[in-house]
Amino acid sequence: MQVLDGLVDFGVFELITMTNTWSYDQAGIDRGTAWRAPAYDDSAWPLGAALFGVDDSVPFPYPLPVATPLTRPDQGGPITTYYRTRFPFTNATSGVMLYSESYVDDGAVYYLNGAQVGRVRMVASATYTRAPGRTPAGGVTKADEGM
Repeated sequence: MQVLDGLVDFGVFELITMTNTWSYDQAGIDRGTAWRAPAYDDSAWPLGAALFGVDDSVPFPYPLPVATPLTRPDQGGPITTYYRTRFPFTNATSGVMLYSESYVDDGAVYYLNGAQVGRVRMVASATYTRAPGRTPAGGVTKADEGM
């Protein structure tokens, strides 16, 4: 959608849909910071369609069923799972604002081209091996908020 009001020219583009395919890693290996870089080779990671998770909620709180089941930490799965996807964006980045609408159970930290751009229910001290601390609930993240 593009809006022209004589003063501002802006468009809204859906870059990632609810059911995009993602590379994901639930191997239980600390990937450090290298995995955040755009050139990181994730070709060995499995591919899965969103939504990711475990179907253990009654009533089911998400708009779609889980398409890619993950192993829960209490059943041998890791605390941290990594997700990566790509999207084309060829416009100038000046003045661009990204919004992310996420369905997050525990917590998430978002990176774009290697830079952190958002957090949902994750304290700064959360690590790969330690469960996230709780911050206020929320599922919609403004990517540039506080960044």
